Amino acid sequence: MVWLSVILTELELEEDQLLEPICNDCNLCVDICPVHAIDNVEINQSACWDYAFGEVKKDWRISCHKCRDICPYNFGVKNKELKRLI
Repeated sequence: MVWLSVILTELELEEDQLLEPICNDCNLCVDICPVHAIDNVEINQSACWDYAFGEVKKDWRISCHKCRDICPYNFGVKNKELKRLI
């Protein structure tokens, strides 16, 4: 569900279509988020990052990961097609 990443490139890439949603709207991530940064529509990244880093930003790793840990797609249960594509 939540694997934040970025690829920086100067290549001109062709956009492809989403094959199918990679979320089944189970709301497990919404329910477990300690700062309520996730709702059914979007992620409040500021709340997530503030919780992860607090005032001191020594390290850029998010340490909570509760949303990722509970997501069925991260367990391989529902993401066999996604893993095949990666």
